[in-house]
Amino acid sequence: MFSRSILALLLALLGACATAPLPRVAMEMGTAGAGGAFSPYGEAFAKVVAAHSHVDIKPRVTKGSNENIDLMVAGATALGLVNLGPALDAVSGQGAWSGKPVTGLRAITPMYETPFHLVALRSSGISTLAGLAGKRVGAGPKGGPGEIFLAGLLAETGIRATLVSGDPADHGKQLLAREIDALWIGAGTPVPVIKGITDQHEATVFGLTAQEVGAFRKRFPYAAPNTISALTYRGQTAPVQTVAIWNFVAGRADLPEREAKAIALAAMKNHKEMAALFGPASATQAGNAQANGVMPFHPGALAALRELGVRLPP
Repeated sequence: MFSRSILALLLALLGACATAPLPRVAMEMGTAGAGGAFSPYGEAFAKVVAAHSHVDIKPRVTKGSNENIDLMVAGATALGLVNLGPALDAVSGQGAWSGKPVTGLRAITPMYETPFHLVALRSSGISTLAGLAGKRVGAGPKGGPGEIFLAGLLAETGIRATLVSGDPADHGKQLLAREIDALWIGAGTPVPVIKGITDQHEATVFGLTAQEVGAFRKRFPYAAPNTISALTYRGQTAPVQTVAIWNFVAGRADLPEREAKAIALAAMKNHKEMAALFGPASATQAGNAQANGVMPFHPGALAALRELGVRLPP
């Protein structure tokens, strides 16, 4: 028989093994370019996940949702930040993925809603969507969600404008140089590039009329009405009515369940810590997971949600 001292030593060793930290795992996550909200969200997400799990995430600068999906499909990244609009196109084989539905995307955590809105220099006199007729409008990366949504909205409303593609930060410079007349963007508010413009220049931030919201939702039925609170930007004295679409952190289907659960738990349990780094991240809460009706949830994410008291179908 084992002596009590030997038995106690064995129990101590077993306890140490059971609580030994997991080996750290590194993976890459597609975000977006400078000036929008995906980039600072990705930095906050990576920092909080690393602090509260065994997973180190390296944000990768991309052109946004579409490229993030393609990178995951190609196996170049494990995670990506995606807007549910492009995600729906991908899983249903529409738009950029026409005839080639993507089956390997899985939802990990909710991010925040993306309200689409516009900004123009006050001297331009542009303050409505109709005022974009005949004008040059920065619409984000070519083929990206911003461009697709604006092109669809203009088609529904019969407004003709010239769409200019590029990164949001570049559009901000173009607007100040008067190379474009307005900037359209969807991101968690306040959007860095719009805030930078309104903080230092006289500018008008505007959204959509009720009829234009209806036209947008006719074209993109998964969108929801949204209101940007007054004083979100300097000089914006009244609420701005518009539409919004949710964004989610997505992962490849072959992401190990242990890591997917660790990432999801770290982000959703510590959303206040993320929000201190980037305000819109306050919406990365378990209760908002139900906003996703597009991608299946990763089994690891479902396990995390159950642990947090939220039960969803796979």
